[in-house]
Amino acid sequence: MLNKSITRRGALGILGTTMTLVACSGKETSEQKTVNKDVVATSAANDRVKSIMDAMDTRRKVEQMIVPSLRYVLYSKDGSTSGLTELVPKARDYLGEHAFGGVLLFEENLAGNEQATRLIDSIQEANAPDESTGRVPLLIATDQEGGAAHRIVNGCQLCGNMALGALGTEEDARQAASIMGKELAALGINCDFAPVIDINSNPNNPIIGVRSFGDSPQLVARLQSPFVQGLRDHGIVGCLKHFPGHGDTSTDSHTGLPRLDLSLEQLRERELIPFATAIEQGADMMMVAHIQFPSIEKETYTGLDGTAINLPASLSKTLVTDVLRTELNFPGVISTDSLIMDAIEKNFAPQESARMAIEAGADILLEPVDPAQDLDSYFAALDNYVDAVVNLVERETIPAEYIDAAVTRILLLKFERNILDCRTNPLSLEDRVANAVQTVGCEAHHESELDIAKRAVTLVKNDGGTLPIQSGQSAVVLVGYESQATAAQYAVDRLVAQGTLPDASAITILSAHDATGIDTKLDNALQTCTVAIGVSTMYDADNLSDGRAKLIDSMLERCEELGIRSVVISAHLPYDLAHFNRADALLACYYGSGMKQAPSPSNKENVGWAPNLIAALCVALGDGAPEGTLPVTIPQGDMTLFANGTGLQY
Repeated sequence: MLNKSITRRGALGILGTTMTLVACSGKETSEQKTVNKDVVATSAANDRVKSIMDAMDTRRKVEQMIVPSLRYVLYSKDGSTSGLTELVPKARDYLGEHAFGGVLLFEENLAGNEQATRLIDSIQEANAPDESTGRVPLLIATDQEGGAAHRIVNGCQLCGNMALGALGTEEDARQAASIMGKELAALGINCDFAPVIDINSNPNNPIIGVRSFGDSPQLVARLQSPFVQGLRDHGIVGCLKHFPGHGDTSTDSHTGLPRLDLSLEQLRERELIPFATAIEQGADMMMVAHIQFPSIEKETYTGLDGTAINLPASLSKTLVTDVLRTELNFPGVISTDSLIMDAIEKNFAPQESARMAIEAGADILLEPVDPAQDLDSYFAALDNYVDAVVNLVERETIPAEYIDAAVTRILLLKFERNILDCRTNPLSLEDRVANAVQTVGCEAHHESELDIAKRAVTLVKNDGGTLPIQSGQSAVVLVGYESQATAAQYAVDRLVAQGTLPDASAITILSAHDATGIDTKLDNALQTCTVAIGVSTMYDADNLSDGRAKLIDSMLERCEELGIRSVVISAHLPYDLAHFNRADALLACYYGSGMKQAPSPSNKENVGWAPNLIAALCVALGDGAPEGTLPVTIPQGDMTLFANGTGLQY
């Protein structure tokens, strides 16, 4: 049977063969009917894309490959910063003068549901699609991964990939992504730079961590597909990242240029498995990471500081074209990671990184100019960037066929996912605003995300049946941050309201954020409670030696002296479970953020909050049962303390 991903986007030569196959049969088989339907659709796509391409000059084509951000309307080095939340005339005019492939939005742009919907509509309107002049609707993109990486201020943050990895079910991955996709679509966003399908094999990874499903290639490969489908169910293009794998790095490409001494064979055996699986299942878009693989890409370049550096994957023809495009047979759209990350910006001149990315095989140049400047300067810098790339094409430094191939792939993707026709939405703007207000961050979505997060809670130790805390027991809950204290109080109030707890008086909540007298407050609380719960929030190894971790250490020591049961909730990276293994019970919930304000009758449907810590406290206090198993291995020195797959039940 023909590869569907090829048939959908297929080259004209493949289509010609397929047409002949169908035409030579007097009676179509069911398989041939499917093929014939794909051929008709792809033929229509090619005809429409060719028509648009014929109307494009070189500048239009180059602009279609560029996805800038529109992060700020005001930015000054003295700290006077505000996000672009409405399309000021200067920005509206600028978009109307250009034909970019899309725009990238951040939390600074998405401050409210009505506001975000109107902003996105005005951006598409300013772009003024007109296929007869080579102008088409934009990819409206953001990084809504769920969990630790989210952009919609009032939307559901969801539990994040590692919590989904702890559950390990395709159904939950699809449901979480479906909630996300529905909220994105309600606002008018059509492209999500998610999911992360890196394998978090390095516990000291500074940037992936809980953004990964886990450290098993098979688990990551299995869960990416329903996640992508959950987005696609609502018309959202998912962009899988970060090819060829960012999970084993010890440097953050936002702040440096990571290097991995892995061979191509080693990548094939591990990091490439989720990407290969996604491609087989028809992935639309891939993002390439700024990581050096000197054993694979041996070409060096003299960086801005005069030193020789190996080309990172995003600028490597070996990795982008030879491996991703040819060996893995990926026919879709390839995007660079942001080109203003330090890995690129501090080592390559913008014109050079653009040339090398295009020659490597990239279709989209993501965020090529830093928006952290005033609008006039920012737009001037974008113009200079476009001029530089156009000049490289016109001088034939960059072959024109590279540009044509890239733009063809972008337009085919926009055709397939109905983005070319997105401005024909029969709903009025006011109806779409009303739908966004009703949908994004609604109570039903919050209940669903909390249910997923509760079931993902992982119990790895429970000596003496410490958990769940029984009715009649009293507990002190020690959190590290003010927002976590708000979340803890919300969890307690929720349990009282539903009758799980008789009243809130048995639970004392203390925050290390309130440093004044915290040692005395904690000791006093421990004198009268039967169980103590410490919430550890490990973002990196340094957190294990900070004041918050030391306070939990003191709590555990005091519990032993007093004969009190102790519990530690690992609220973010679960590798801190090894440090706190002296506790009687250990839970992991995989995302440590709390809530800035608790929902109330007036705002309960439009307050963004993280469900994981609330879920863990609910489970500890008897509401629900832990179903998760560790999606990563927890080391202790050179030994394994808790293996991947560890998970107890009550």
